[in-house]
Amino acid sequence: MKMKKINKFLITLMILILPGLIGWFTFEAALPVILILIIFFVIIWGVIFIIKKFKEKNKEIKKLKNNISPQTLTGKYIDKNNGIIYEYDYFIDSQNRYHINIRRYRCGICKTLIINDTHIKCISCGKNYDYIKNEEIKQLIEAELQGENKNMREFNKRYNYDEYMDKEVIDLCNVMNSLPGIKTSESCSGHGKTPLNIFFKVTDLEGLFFLMRCIDRRYWKYGNIWKVDISVGDTFNGSYLPIIYLLSSNKSKGEEAYKQSQSLIENLNYYLNHKNFLEYYNINLDKFEYKDD
Repeated sequence: MKMKKINKFLITLMILILPGLIGWFTFEAALPVILILIIFFVIIWGVIFIIKKFKEKNKEIKKLKNNISPQTLTGKYIDKNNGIIYEYDYFIDSQNRYHINIRRYRCGICKTLIINDTHIKCISCGKNYDYIKNEEIKQLIEAELQGENKNMREFNKRYNYDEYMDKEVIDLCNVMNSLPGIKTSESCSGHGKTPLNIFFKVTDLEGLFFLMRCIDRRYWKYGNIWKVDISVGDTFNGSYLPIIYLLSSNKSKGEEAYKQSQSLIENLNYYLNHKNFLEYYNINLDKFEYKDD
């Protein structure tokens, strides 16, 4: 709305000024002034156009960041009717919508790759297959994935804290204490004035790795804001070196920090069910405290 008003103002100003200038000056005297004004208005319009496009681009990037999850998974789907094996990639965005991309097909008998998806015949064993309708297959794959996600693992253990603990940090502390070797020692919600802070100790690097992976800026949308600091104390009881970790919402405070802490919990639960991640890093789930449906 503001851009339209500025454009109308500039056009009106140009229409009003130019005839007056031409009337007051001779053509020779007015010509340089007119040229300067034209150049001036072209520059102004150019700057306005660039600013407008820049804002639109930023809005589009922000929308993509908010709606699309960067974690891409892979899977296989076997058609029960004809036996074709579909290999696919997929991700789930923040609105819980499934985005599925079928990458290739394999023969259900000899597992040979099938390139042609319009008239299918396995060149290895000679089996003929029906025409593949990708959209229908995607619907079947999505239904299967939704069924799997109903039985997701979830951090749900509840721990006992004192009556003075801020309620805004309890859920996140519960999840952190469910990780192997992680034990929270102090916490503060910040009460809208300072960042949300949780101090914790580490006795198992697997738990620390899992937590750090989930707050990394590459794998969590608020990872560029939150941080983990490490410090050392001066006392030693003979069993645990005085190393203290601090998880902080950093620049985020109040309701924004509380909302982001819930997002972190969702991300921790997400990676608790990330098959490829768990297998690649050989994560031992027996050491984690969680509910498994």
